[in-house]
Amino acid sequence: MITMGMLIVFGFAFQGFFGVAAGILIASLVGLGYGWVKKERFFIRWSLLALFLDLLCMIGFYGICNIGQPAIDKPLPFNTIVSNPLKQKNMKHAMPQLPYELEALAPLISKETLDFHYGKHLQAYVDNLNRLIEGTPWESLSLEEIIQKSDGGVFNNAAQAWNHTFFFQTLTPKQGEMPENLKAKLTESFGSPEEFVQQFTKAAATFFGSGWIWLVADDKQQLSIVAESNAGNPLRDGLKPILVIDVWEHAYYIDYRNRRAEYIDAFWKLVDWKKVAERI
Repeated sequence: MITMGMLIVFGFAFQGFFGVAAGILIASLVGLGYGWVKKERFFIRWSLLALFLDLLCMIGFYGICNIGQPAIDKPLPFNTIVSNPLKQKNMKHAMPQLPYELEALAPLISKETLDFHYGKHLQAYVDNLNRLIEGTPWESLSLEEIIQKSDGGVFNNAAQAWNHTFFFQTLTPKQGEMPENLKAKLTESFGSPEEFVQQFTKAAATFFGSGWIWLVADDKQQLSIVAESNAGNPLRDGLKPILVIDVWEHAYYIDYRNRRAEYIDAFWKLVDWKKVAERI
């Protein structure tokens, strides 16, 4: 009995209810063993009763503590396809759905590059954004509204999430012919589709540092090429994004090291011209 008392006191001092319960559990087992060895029925009966009541109390207390607590979801793998690209349980913004498998763009863009570019970099922007906006007025706004109105870390992560999503969804492993309406618009604005590609390529190849090269449309549906550094997004200037290339080094370093020109050449072989035409 003295041993049981000491264990109970120690347990309470150590960790409250569950500490006491652990002390009673150990004391009950000790008493049970002692009674069994000494053939003392008194110790055996009371030790079994204490053990039973202790376990019953622990189960009941655990159940009470967890009433109303939300279930904890297992984390999704970084390349899980989410049916809604902007919503996911327990978070405002979620990873976008890719229209192809991670290995589908190889060898022009390898699976390893997408594992890092899509699965690590974009995931980090999404996670950071959700963390930064939690409990703030930004939490109730759309991604586009956040980009247009915010600055600092909120803007950087929101814009990078949007920019990367737009970029990844512009690519395809099964490139088709450029639709006639897109050819006509490019000819109207640049002289020809070939001239547009040449001007866009030059802008991307000569851009200093990290950023994005965009094909955009203004409110009069006139097309132009815009270069944005870092997380820059033309939505802030009232322009409509049509096409983009990511010229951050992490977009191509695994496959091309510092050979940005080769990456740009590969990009043109993966552009989904049909999707680009639909954005005009």
